[in-house]
Amino acid sequence: MNDSWELRWNAGDEISLFIGTVNNLEFGFSGEEGATGGSFAPVNPNATMDGATVPHIYAVYPYASGTTVSSDGKISLVLPVEQAYYGGVSFARGANTMVSVTDNQSDKLLFKNVCGYVQFKLYGDGASVTSVTLRRESCLSALRRRGRPDRYAGFPD
Repeated sequence: MNDSWELRWNAGDEISLFIGTVNNLEFGFSGEEGATGGSFAPVNPNATMDGATVPHIYAVYPYASGTTVSSDGKISLVLPVEQAYYGGVSFARGANTMVSVTDNQSDKLLFKNVCGYVQFKLYGDGASVTSVTLRRESCLSALRRRGRPDRYAGFPD
């Protein structure tokens, strides 16, 4: 992400792709470093995983071997319990969970954020923080809530 809050793709960024009965193929960013868009290429072009027939084409960032999409389009993934701090106006690699849903293989993948963020700004001399913990159960319950991206009825529902 840059100062204008535009998402930037970088080498090492990977997505999970689900299409037809091919589930969770690992694709790596192969475009220009720091670009707002670009191409992804299969990390292992010979890999195939037969699974449930998914109703649309789904892409999930970041790639995780345990990410699944069911035959009714429900995405299951694990959000990281801990996320590393990354200075500036960006976030650590893999911390920004996003999903794209389309029906046409020729469409561009337009990713939408799955979650929101908490930002802290410290002012003053010598101010430092070694960790931040969200403790209120109602807040954590909301963070664990399941959502279902649906491009036809809004995102997420």
